Amino acid sequence: MGEAWFMSETRRMFDALMTDNPAGWPRNELADALSELTSGPSSFGHMKEWSEWLPYLIARITPLVGPWEPCDIYGSLVSAIMVHYPDGEAEYHYPQFRKDLLATVGRALFQSHLWHDNQIIPGGTLITLGRTTNGYQFCPEGSFSAALFFVAKYLDSPSIAGWLSSVVSIEDILWRANWLVWLSGSSSLLLEEGMQPANLGNDWNSPCWWNSWSIKGTIPEDGNHLRLIETPFLGPAKQAALKDAIYATIRALDLVKWRNELSEAGTTHGVNLDFALWQYDEAVRHIVLRYGLD
Repeated sequence: MGEAWFMSETRRMFDALMTDNPAGWPRNELADALSELTSGPSSFGHMKEWSEWLPYLIARITPLVGPWEPCDIYGSLVSAIMVHYPDGEAEYHYPQFRKDLLATVGRALFQSHLWHDNQIIPGGTLITLGRTTNGYQFCPEGSFSAALFFVAKYLDSPSIAGWLSSVVSIEDILWRANWLVWLSGSSSLLLEEGMQPANLGNDWNSPCWWNSWSIKGTIPEDGNHLRLIETPFLGPAKQAALKDAIYATIRALDLVKWRNELSEAGTTHGVNLDFALWQYDEAVRHIVLRYGLD
């Protein structure tokens, strides 16, 4: 398994990822390996070594998730998984495989060292509000988006309502506001047939994440693109379950209440949230129309 999955005259090796202590793995080499895993199938189709390497990496990378890094390791891992396991309803390696994915990768950003008293601890890979030239602004992209789409894709449809309820019940004001901005930018992928993460735009509320542009739902069956295996990112049943759950979970009065709480928090802490509040207002207008909220 020291052999890489990269097609060239001289195949690249990732031997440093074979050592016993994943915490000591070079991050640039890990990032490159995940990028190759993600982009490879769309160019060459399925290869046996990928089926061996990806589970090996999943088990060892998940405990490493936490600190912010220039390359979003968590987002890269999610992208690789979505490319290699495109059917969110199938079991790939063994029965209950998706359950194990959700229990590990799906919960990686909710480890206790990333949270305190239901508030996100700053400095980690899970970011909701960032400081930019426009002032403070919500960040619906990156690991935040990858984690939400990961659960939406692999969770059984009957469990979607309970999951959405738990997402909204998180008491962190910034988490909830950022989730609404994410929900606005994600509407096409959550509701429209045939959409893939590769179709996500690059505007202020885009929920893209590291390597998500490689998730297209198509893999060459024969390696030469004459026949493509096409898999929906979210099937009709999953999309219907998501829309129903969102409608049942959010009310217009909640949106007003949450905005007031956000504005008050900015005043209390002396933080200018003008741009973030504009993002929130724009997201709410879109959500009410797109999801048919009362």
